[in-house]
Amino acid sequence: MLTKKEKEKKKKKIKKISYEWSLVNKQKPIWMRKPKVITEEEYGAFYKTLTNDREEHLGVKHFSMEGQLELKAILFVPKREMLQQNKILKVISKNLVKKCIKMFFEIAENKEDKKFHKAFSKNLKLRIHEDSQNRAKLAELRYHSTKSSNEMTSLKDYVTRMMEGQNDNYHITGESKRFVENSPFLERLKKKGFEVLFMVDAIDEDDVVN
Repeated sequence: MLTKKEKEKKKKKIKKISYEWSLVNKQKPIWMRKPKVITEEEYGAFYKTLTNDREEHLGVKHFSMEGQLELKAILFVPKREMLQQNKILKVISKNLVKKCIKMFFEIAENKEDKKFHKAFSKNLKLRIHEDSQNRAKLAELRYHSTKSSNEMTSLKDYVTRMMEGQNDNYHITGESKRFVENSPFLERLKKKGFEVLFMVDAIDEDDVVN
């Protein structure tokens, strides 16, 4: 027979924790609701919260797309151009572009990572024509050349390797790297020791000129 104290020792105490959840916000986002149940006042309040515009919006279009692409959206047309915000947006845009360019070239410095250049080089080359302010930075794109082997070289690095008395850069255009490598026009320059850049995108030659 077990004593009372021995019985109490054999009993195990189990700590049980339980949680109770309650939904605080039962309201669906306005773009997830059906347009026919939304009032003009609700659209107006959402527009002002979204844009910080004190005036009413000129028009609104609430729509959804289904099928291959599922999309729910609300388009607003302001009554006026938001001149007060334009200066702020320009500053934000300028700083974001700087940060992006810095990140792009940090990736480019990693020679093991060629995916970025392969995927986005054409986009960056097009940007050279559109962004005069950052043209010099963007011009540090990478190309294959007669001396770069399987690696790629930037225009900046190319200039540092130019021969004494060389005033111009030399480049050859063509549909692919293999095509320009076998061009007979390269031989004379290669014999003289000049490095020749391979321009295999249609926009490359314009970028070098700019």
